[in-house]
Amino acid sequence: MKLSLNWLRDFVDVPASPEELAELLTLRVAEVEGVIRLGAEWGGVSVARVRSVRPHPKGGGLTICEVETGAGEKTVVCGAANVRPGLVAPFAASGSRLPDGRTIRETRIHDIASQGMLCSAAELELDIAGAGDGLFELAEDLTPGRPLAEVRELADVVLEIDNKSITHRPDLWGILGFAREVAALTAQEVRLPENRRLSATARERFPVSVETPELCARYLALALDGVHVTTSPFRLRYRLQTAGLRPLNNVVDLTNYVMAELGQPLHAFDLRRLAGPSIVVRRARPEERLTTLDGIDRILDPTMLVIADAKGAVALAGVMGGDSSKIGPDTQTLVLEAATFDPVNIRKTAAALGLRTDAAARFEKSLDPELPGKAANRFLTLAQGLMPGLRAVSRIEDVRRPDPPAERIRLRLSRVRQLLGVDPGRAKVLEILRRLEFGVEDAGAEGGDVFEVTPPSFRATKDVRIEEDLVEEVGRVFGYANLPGHPPRAEVRPAPQGREQRLERDVKTTLAQAMGFQEVYAYSFVTAEAIGAFGLRTAPHVEVRNPPSQDQSRLRRSLALGLLHALEVNARRFRQQRLFEVGRVWEPETPSRESLPSEHKVVAAVEWQVGRDGTEVLHRLKGGLETLFGQLRTAAPAFDRAPPLPPWLHPGRSARVMVDGIVLGHVGELHPSLAQALRGGVALFELRIDAIGRVRHGIPRFRPIPRFPAVIRDRSWVVGEAVTVAEIESRARQAGGSLIRDLSVFDIYRGASIPSGHKSLSFEIHFGSPDRTLTDQEADEALARMDRAIHELGGVPRS
Repeated sequence: MKLSLNWLRDFVDVPASPEELAELLTLRVAEVEGVIRLGAEWGGVSVARVRSVRPHPKGGGLTICEVETGAGEKTVVCGAANVRPGLVAPFAASGSRLPDGRTIRETRIHDIASQGMLCSAAELELDIAGAGDGLFELAEDLTPGRPLAEVRELADVVLEIDNKSITHRPDLWGILGFAREVAALTAQEVRLPENRRLSATARERFPVSVETPELCARYLALALDGVHVTTSPFRLRYRLQTAGLRPLNNVVDLTNYVMAELGQPLHAFDLRRLAGPSIVVRRARPEERLTTLDGIDRILDPTMLVIADAKGAVALAGVMGGDSSKIGPDTQTLVLEAATFDPVNIRKTAAALGLRTDAAARFEKSLDPELPGKAANRFLTLAQGLMPGLRAVSRIEDVRRPDPPAERIRLRLSRVRQLLGVDPGRAKVLEILRRLEFGVEDAGAEGGDVFEVTPPSFRATKDVRIEEDLVEEVGRVFGYANLPGHPPRAEVRPAPQGREQRLERDVKTTLAQAMGFQEVYAYSFVTAEAIGAFGLRTAPHVEVRNPPSQDQSRLRRSLALGLLHALEVNARRFRQQRLFEVGRVWEPETPSRESLPSEHKVVAAVEWQVGRDGTEVLHRLKGGLETLFGQLRTAAPAFDRAPPLPPWLHPGRSARVMVDGIVLGHVGELHPSLAQALRGGVALFELRIDAIGRVRHGIPRFRPIPRFPAVIRDRSWVVGEAVTVAEIESRARQAGGSLIRDLSVFDIYRGASIPSGHKSLSFEIHFGSPDRTLTDQEADEALARMDRAIHELGGVPRS
């Protein structure tokens, strides 16, 4: 929002410099982002009047102007489209210096001497709305030769207010609201704008029907005759421009002027363009259409509120008027609208149609229900000054929903002292509240230190509702700088970690530090394309109503999709990767929309290497998985091929991961259709964190260092392809009994010396005893028992 100090001075004296006022407002009202001084660098620019205009003999859109400057007539060559005899505009004489640093010199343009320059708003660095590229048109009654910086209306100071800091204060979206604040902060009285209340003696009615009182608390309408549409006076236009509003014509400009001054939007309809002398406030009909003032034909829906005549919608309530009823050069009668609309409905309508207007920005903030009458009277007061023949042709129609009773808030002085940390004193608290126009009455309790406070109507719009809000009002006007400073003292303790948090930390530490994996963070949203590629089209996914993008409308069921996407992106620059992620996945519990989805935290890891077989990479990842379980103090994992297994894993080289009969997740090679583009072996696992927690031992198990050396043997068995490593390990451990200290696979071979449909599994076996050194014979006998056990699975030792 832009706050003109010239405009502000109409209502209150500004005792401080602009910079001091900006600091005061920032500390106690709203953040001031900038101070703009209009006219500070116009030292060499004065007022001039164009006497005559003739075309330049060389053409090219140039004209030769004779300009009255107060120091004689000057010849100026000008290319502006709006130059004309009688135009009053800024003039920079030869030797003047413009705000952008240019020095104006007398020069010849196509053999014609130009003795200065007529200026546009941009050349004067005037950032004002609707100025255009032509000459800056000044008021016609200004005297030529008068320094431009001495024209009071032009030499203004504009404060730029951060809109976010006044979102909760609809009263501050008008000049008068800031005037009230300045008056309260500087112990002044506000000079309220002049209003001549229009007599309601006209006999004719202009009927208004509000079908949706829940969306329109008040609708005021009045028909006026004697309208003469023309360009607004310069001073009115300039004030609108400094406020960031574009001038159009005197009627529309007056509605915007009142909106900028009071914060209440108004709208004017051309009465002759309405179908019948009546207004209906209602919801839009299904598929109802309306061409708005921006020329766009819009399709409406029943959630939107419209202003309608007998034929259909003529305006989007609180957002934008319709093109069919707009004020035009031939308008002679109009209907003035002043209303209070539901803020939530206005915001939703503006968002749904992509329309951000100045009116909607104010209506969506819960406006004062007393404002429509005040704003209508202010419009009429100003309009009668511009259009003396203006008269009412109808009575004022004011359809109003009963206002809720004013809320009284109980305020205790003890609470003021407690929250502020200082005692402002009873008299000071009462003075501040009354300066802010709050009603204050003694509640007759606690020795006169409790009050019943009634907020004014312009602050009773969800802004001040509880006792703490009142304390804040007292504190900001009293001045936060006047509050005693005490450094905060508090005992800071680290938040205790629960069992799941400690487990998650241990999982991440083991994967990153002990195993060399790199952690990634992927989005929780997945695309329909990824779901299809991973064979999950038939699996239900949790759908998001407001997704971050149209194609990412579902929540992930697995971390594998994000990990493989990261792998694919990084595969362009690396030949080997080990990635992991710990995150949440979501699965619908039932097809019913009312049920909440199941949410689980899982850990997933992927390993990839160019030029390696997938089985080799899977073998290495499986060993890493066993390392992880060892670090997490769980029993050794077991593996089986029982369904179901994820569709993105290799159908023959994947398995469930189990500990103590509890399924933790799955591990396997990536499905060949997905691994083909990665030019190497890919394997991954995914485990439920909560399941790991159920099988984890709370205290590490102590295992003494063996006192006697181990006897180490390597053994290879040739088995059928259907036999798993887990089955071989299980049979071998049972046969070896207590003599086996460790058993691990170190090679899987398929080749020329191995029969078709078979493979060779090579194990390193450590034999040992806790009380003596084993003999080679004892180790060989245990190995022979293992051979017989493996033979039952169809396996034979490989020579």
